[in-house]
Amino acid sequence: MAEIVYLLGAGASYGKRNGILSYNGQRKRNNKTFTFTGSCPKIIEGLPLVVDIPSRLTYVINEIEKTGINDNLEILLNDLEWLTNECKNH
Repeated sequence: MAEIVYLLGAGASYGKRNGILSYNGQRKRNNKTFTFTGSCPKIIEGLPLVVDIPSRLTYVINEIEKTGINDNLEILLNDLEWLTNECKNH
């Protein structure tokens, strides 16, 4: 019999959290500069909760922007920002 792993479900994917990740930065888009701050859970194991996904995506965007942006990263960042905004609507 095959083993079954549930990635999403009634808390099965919650895993372990250990503290909070804080982030802040400046984002330049369309000749405008945006300053932002935020935080999200520090996930050790498991998946983020649906409510955590926008803040986790913002954290990832911030980490990518720290490395410097080229044309390929700009496309990725635009897609991640779109996804972040769509997640907030759900």
